[in-house]
Amino acid sequence: MPRRVKIYLSSRKDVYLARNITPSFSISLDDIGSRPEIEGYIDLSLKQRYDDGRLRVQDPEMIQEIKQALMVGVEGMFLWVTLQILDICEQLNDEEIRATLESLPSDLDKTYIRILERINKKRNKDVAVQAFQWLIAARRQLSLKELTEAVVIKGDDTTRTEGLNRIPTSLENIIGACGNLLVVDEPCCNLSGEI
Repeated sequence: MPRRVKIYLSSRKDVYLARNITPSFSISLDDIGSRPEIEGYIDLSLKQRYDDGRLRVQDPEMIQEIKQALMVGVEGMFLWVTLQILDICEQLNDEEIRATLESLPSDLDKTYIRILERINKKRNKDVAVQAFQWLIAARRQLSLKELTEAVVIKGDDTTRTEGLNRIPTSLENIIGACGNLLVVDEPCCNLSGEI
């Protein structure tokens, strides 16, 4: 007797999935239900980054402007909010923050494209490419120290010590090279959006 296979698929609303998969049953969770949670997450994230100095603003009202812009574009995605806040924290002044708010990507795909375009313009983009390759290919999660050592390995190195002078002098350098796509959750590091 043939066995039936049942598959449970959980996803955000996605045009590709809707076009290519016909469910026999589906449940849709409305974004409105998550709005209070996302608003609380935005408030907490902005407060934490302001308090620890990662978010620097000249006008304290800028925090409210940031929150309003994020609430308009959020569409139920916590990861989208996180990546936008990380980008905002990299800006040098209120004018740059406003420019960033005016050009927020409309979805997660466009956010990733923008981050990858910025990485591609960096002088140390090779470090980011190596880091992404190691994280994708690794059989287990890597610690930041392991990843930092791995990114300096070159195919023509004949001894372990050859790459020592290429190791980044600061762990922050490798994180910065990866443009917010590297998430460090000690002791491991992952790509943003990876479970």
